[in-house]
Formats: sequence, structure tokens, C-alpha cells
Amino acid sequence: MLITAACDKFGIKIKVYTDQPGIQFYGGNFLEGSDKGKNGKAYEDRTALCLETQHFPDSPNHPQFPNTTLKPGETFNSVTSYRFPGKKKDFRSIKEASVFMVDAFLVG
Repeated sequence: MLITAACDKFGIKIKVYTDQPGIQFYGGNFLEGSDKGKNGKAYEDRTALCLETQHFPDSPNHPQFPNTTLKPGETFNSVTSYRFPGKKKDFRSIKEASVFMVDAFLVG
């Protein structure tokens, strides 16, 4: 699975690749400014996002969804890759790119 989020204004993009069937999106709808980011910028309503890879919500109650049963002794493994392609800025880490993206959305 692949999802892409981008900000054309700042030339930033995140691509998420995963072996999970679903991605939960959180849009920062309840940020009220009490948390501060880089240079003291407040995280206001809808100025951040989270892309969390997972199975579909309520999967155990829908036989047509992928199985989520984990039996005693079994191990769950998942692979998710976050990539930050782009020409305007190269990032040394996911943390650096995430801070840049949040700050870009705060400014934009």
C-alpha cells in the first residue's frame, strides 16, 4: 500500500509504503496551541498530521477483512517505510523531515 501527502507551496512530500491493508489518518483536529514546536511555533488546530499503518478498524467483526487474530506464541511483524522525496531539501532523518513538514504546514 502507498499513500502520498504533499505540500506544493513548500515542495515537500511524504510517501508511506506498508504491508498493512489500512492507514489511519489523524489531522490534528484537537491541537489547541499549548504544544510548541521548532522556534516556539504553536501546534494549532489542523497543523499536523499522522499516518498510522494498521489493519482495518473493527476487523474481527468483518470476515471479509484480513484476519487480525494473534494466537499465544505467535509474533506479529509489520514493515512500514516513510520516504521524503524532493528536490528542495534533503533530510537526514524522519524526525528532521517531520519537523520540517509540520513547520511548513504551520507557516503555510
